Amino acid sequence: MESVSGLLLGLCFAAVLGGTVHLLSPNGSTDRAMGLFVSLFVIVSMLSPVQELLGNNFRQSAFGTQHTQETVQQAVLDSAAEAIRRSAQTVLDKYGIEARVEVQTVVRDGEVHAGRFVIYGAAGEKAQEIADEIYALTGELPILENVP
Repeated sequence: MESVSGLLLGLCFAAVLGGTVHLLSPNGSTDRAMGLFVSLFVIVSMLSPVQELLGNNFRQSAFGTQHTQETVQQAVLDSAAEAIRRSAQTVLDKYGIEARVEVQTVVRDGEVHAGRFVIYGAAGEKAQEIADEIYALTGELPILENVP
């Protein structure tokens, strides 16, 4: 109910302000132009709250809530970690190695990097070759650890 009363109050204020400006304008050709501008001002004043209401509803329905900078940054870090993990898993699958990949990302110099990149169960005779291939693919050097 408050939003409706606020809308009506704003509309009345716009109409009174527009009418006052129209009355103070000189007669003649400027009178018609001023009438047009006052009409446009009242229409825009009437549509502005509706547009704001629709805009807020769209943002909330599209994203669930309005995202803060921290949640967006965390989503970027999670996405980068998942991309690195998938790339490493592709190399491990190529060698037929069952391993667990753990990636924790950090931001250094404005870029996302793997702060901790451990592959459990991939070490062995081809460990260095696997690490080099993963490094070439992801740009991150993993730590390969044996799992007893």
